[in-house]
Amino acid sequence: MVFGHQPVLVGLSLAAVVFSATTAVLLAARAGHTKEERPRRWWWLGSALSLAAGIWSMHHSGLLGQHAGLVLLIFMLLLTVNLIGPLVSVFDHRREDAHRKRAEDLETDNRLLNSRAIRLSQELAMEKTVFEAAVDATQDCIWSWQPKTQELFLSGHLHGLLGTNPHYSMATIEELEVRLHREDRPVFRAAFRAAIEDPSGQLTLKARLRQADGGWRWVLFRARMVRPRPKADAMLVGAISDIQAQQRTVEEARQLAERQREIALLRSRIVRMLSHELRTPLAVVTTSTDLIEAVARPQTEAHRDKLNRYFETIRDALQKMELILHDALQFNRLETGDRMVRFDWVHPLAILEEAIRWACDSQKQPRSRVVVHDHGFQGEVQSDSRLLEMVLRNLLTNALKYGQEAPVTVEVRADEDRLTFDVTDQGLGVPEAQQSQLFKAFFRGNNVGAVAGNGLGLSIARRAAEACGGELSLVTSSQHGSRFRLVLHGSPRMTMAEPRP
Repeated sequence: MVFGHQPVLVGLSLAAVVFSATTAVLLAARAGHTKEERPRRWWWLGSALSLAAGIWSMHHSGLLGQHAGLVLLIFMLLLTVNLIGPLVSVFDHRREDAHRKRAEDLETDNRLLNSRAIRLSQELAMEKTVFEAAVDATQDCIWSWQPKTQELFLSGHLHGLLGTNPHYSMATIEELEVRLHREDRPVFRAAFRAAIEDPSGQLTLKARLRQADGGWRWVLFRARMVRPRPKADAMLVGAISDIQAQQRTVEEARQLAERQREIALLRSRIVRMLSHELRTPLAVVTTSTDLIEAVARPQTEAHRDKLNRYFETIRDALQKMELILHDALQFNRLETGDRMVRFDWVHPLAILEEAIRWACDSQKQPRSRVVVHDHGFQGEVQSDSRLLEMVLRNLLTNALKYGQEAPVTVEVRADEDRLTFDVTDQGLGVPEAQQSQLFKAFFRGNNVGAVAGNGLGLSIARRAAEACGGELSLVTSSQHGSRFRLVLHGSPRMTMAEPRP
């Protein structure tokens, strides 16, 4: 048959081909969209069967039509449609895989972001809890002030500190100044202006705030200028601390120091007055004793010896009284700072010799009891000669007094930056439990027995050593004796002689 002579068959053939091809494409696309492997195979099988049905229809339509051109046309159309279907299916499948992978990556990223957000929220909550606990523990009031907007923020701790109503408004600096003591307001304003004008502005200020009961409480304002954000306006942020107890302690210490100063001045006046009043009678007694001794005419040798013992006893008593007055005056001058220190280049060995002579005479001991080892030092040192001699006198006097008639050794050593005197005795020593009180005024060890003394010697010696820039300390002490060390700081100007044999 000819194509044009069988239009019905041609139409039916085309319809069968279109239907089968469309079905094949849909089945192939469905197979591409199916995630499971087994259903996907069934869909591909259905697509193949649909394609076979289309080929079968094309074949039979061609046979019925007896027209090669129609068969070729139908075949090409069917081939094109079936090729496009799988290609579209594969493209859709890959695009779906890419979308699925992207969705999985986004889901993973979202989980990580959510986990990080939860962790940051927990850390922020923990920091907030710790901060609030720290603020509650310190009882500090957190405050901030914005110079541009004049906004003032005060945490509730201030109301608890002052005992005021929490609803009482203090939203501006002026409202806060109302509670400031009148004397503190000018300083408060000046401190605020200085903090604002300074680029690295910091504020530290003590002030008094009025409490609800009308009393005043000392507080410490602390703050510094900060910027919440890079381009935000700077603001003062800080804390207000309660320093009422500290300020009370400082005030009590100041009052105690003032009372001690007044007592020291009163004691100084008393010592000076007694010294002045006693020196004249002592001089009269000394002169009268000398006069009586000169005009006395003992009739017998026994009478002369008896008078000599009386006069010697009187002179000893007078000498002790003079020493007591001398020590009291020296202690008073060193404690009140009346003695002016005069530094100069002095000869320490010459001063040591004079101190040894004075100490031996006062204790009625031979000069030979004191042994000096100068290690060849023959130089000078910068010090106050009077103070240096005062220190050495007291050290040697104590060593001779408590040394139990044993020799006293003085070691003199010169280094590059100091000169050292070590005074060693073989006496009673100082009990370990009492060594910390050794240099206190009027202190005497409980092992001195009946040895006379007033407890001022070592106290005077330490004050004199410190006044001339030195240090006096106890190096060792036991029942076999003590060693005291005087250190004069500064480079000695010396010439080293040949060591003595």
